[in-house]
Amino acid sequence: MSSRYQTHTFTTASVAAAATSNNDRTGLPSLINIHKISVVPNAAGGSFDVSIYKSDTYAAAKLLAFWDNVANGTVGLIDPMNDSSGTPAAALEGAGLPYDDDDDTGELHIQIINNDGSSHTYDVSVTYEEVPRFLGAGAMQNRSTAPRY
Repeated sequence: MSSRYQTHTFTTASVAAAATSNNDRTGLPSLINIHKISVVPNAAGGSFDVSIYKSDTYAAAKLLAFWDNVANGTVGLIDPMNDSSGTPAAALEGAGLPYDDDDDTGELHIQIINNDGSSHTYDVSVTYEEVPRFLGAGAMQNRSTAPRY
């Protein structure tokens, strides 16, 4: 049985101390529900912030989700998290975070701010499901039949 979820992963370029990394990930559906996200630094130290935006302008009005001062340990950000064993781990499933790329170009906009005093790279993983686009009166359009602009 196939899963309805897909996972997009990437590693950021090195993010300097107190710097910001804007990541416009291409080749994704414009309408998705984000069910899991993890951001893991390459080394412990300091903290970092993670934001998801609906546009590559990264304007405050386009902010969808924000995780503040994530500890730069070996775990990083895991959402949703299962800590029932005493060791943080990814939960099986989480509630979907509705994401709609404002310019409909199939991009996911993730910003990482390195609050540490040294540079880091970050391994990012986003698990999502594609959301059908309704054309009207019960007609749906999926990514494979959607026109490309």
